[in-house]
Amino acid sequence: MDNCDLEKLSISGGKLQPAFKSSVTSYKVTVASNVKNVTLDLLTSDCGASYKIFLGDGSKTIQLNDGINVVDIEVVAEDGTSKKYSIEVTKLSARTAVLSELSIEGDVQLHPAFSANIYEYSSTVSFYCNTVTMLPKVPDENMKVLVNGESSSQFVSLNVGDTMVEIKVCSADGSNSQIYTVLVTREQIPIAVTFSDAKDCVDYECPVSLTALYRPVSIYQSEPKHIFSGPYIDMLARRSKVDPLNECPLGDSWKVLEPDLDGNMSAALVKCFFAYRGCESLVKLAEVGSHALRCPHKPSADLDPKDVTETSWYKKYFASSSNLEIETKHTLEVRNWEKKLQKAIGEDSVDNLCTLAQDHLKLYRQCLPKPGMFQFPRLPATLATVPDNCGLAVPIEKYMKKR
Repeated sequence: MDNCDLEKLSISGGKLQPAFKSSVTSYKVTVASNVKNVTLDLLTSDCGASYKIFLGDGSKTIQLNDGINVVDIEVVAEDGTSKKYSIEVTKLSARTAVLSELSIEGDVQLHPAFSANIYEYSSTVSFYCNTVTMLPKVPDENMKVLVNGESSSQFVSLNVGDTMVEIKVCSADGSNSQIYTVLVTREQIPIAVTFSDAKDCVDYECPVSLTALYRPVSIYQSEPKHIFSGPYIDMLARRSKVDPLNECPLGDSWKVLEPDLDGNMSAALVKCFFAYRGCESLVKLAEVGSHALRCPHKPSADLDPKDVTETSWYKKYFASSSNLEIETKHTLEVRNWEKKLQKAIGEDSVDNLCTLAQDHLKLYRQCLPKPGMFQFPRLPATLATVPDNCGLAVPIEKYMKKR
């Protein structure tokens, strides 16, 4: 007598969110831009109860306008008890360009969590992951989605460091579009790699870590470019705001990202991690991680010492202490400028010359003008002489007058 519940409720053109339960009274549903009307399918729990639809002409078929259409359904039991159910039906405009979902295959996390109104994301994958597949979804089947200009079902090849993935969604009528971006970052390769080409070693090795560049950045206006692995130069810059290669101060906007270099470097050939175990494969830097996982020369988890000690390279270099005595031949050549320096200073010990150079540099830096001071500082006696044309030291003041 007092049962005013619905036993069933559904709508054509879409699925109710959340799924129908008689105790839940509020729902939402989104339908495509080409849906002109929807039809309700409902049934009361009590055959003696009645219902009324408050929208349009009150029939089960409802004409939709673009945007939000609120459908209220009042159920009245035999004793007059009533309950109201509400469905918010959103009809997409043909001009709408939006994603309803975005994820990466393999349960890779997006940061921040996806929201239709957030357009920039980041994600981190392991160093051996060299491709990802984006999984975008649209609320209207008439919308088109492209990933880096290709079909959304195609995988995306990753650089060694950062890869920017662009997801473009176009409206049903083609008049509007929206771009979502995902910056996919691979973890740094944990093992030093060896480039097969000597030129690649020069171009793609970090002068700090002495291995392949990772997320490379250059110093603004350095010529030629001073390029470092991003994490290493960031660490050094936190301690001292100077360029490690020339000790010049770093400005406020000193860091320049090098995405093209990241892409070029990813295609360079390197040796397998397990070249020392006999693998002769040369693979792209971007693929060396995935190659290592399936390399037949990869050592087993339970490594037997004989797998190392019985190899030819171990016997050649490490089997006995005598093998460790590697013969090295050196050629010593004294350049003309070194001879002149030794003659001018009266010192031919390399260690003493280096120590003297460090002392002079220290004195020079102490005499540099401080910020806000423009007067030329008076140099100490050790720096206040310059050689004249005959090689004799003269006071710097006299030298300046000659100039």
